[in-house]
Amino acid sequence: MVTGRRPFFEAAEYDAQYGHIQKGDAEKFWAGHAKTKVDFSDEFKDLIFAMVQPDPTKRISIQEVAAHPWVALEAPTQEQIQTIFSQR
Repeated sequence: MVTGRRPFFEAAEYDAQYGHIQKGDAEKFWAGHAKTKVDFSDEFKDLIFAMVQPDPTKRISIQEVAAHPWVALEAPTQEQIQTIFSQR
């Protein structure tokens, strides 16, 4: 979504990122995404990890997604987006 990359490549034991999700290890999951050089906000991390929970009873609902603090944040302007992308 933010980086153009999936949170994990395959829902399989050999996929390290998927394994971190399965174990509920958010710290290792986000450490694996640190190489993208994107500064993920705590709100974003919370939302994404809640969306990829393997246990559907723990997974965030669409209503909770819509009410999540990250979704409620003010969106950047077109100018700010262009500046960010020109710096990459």
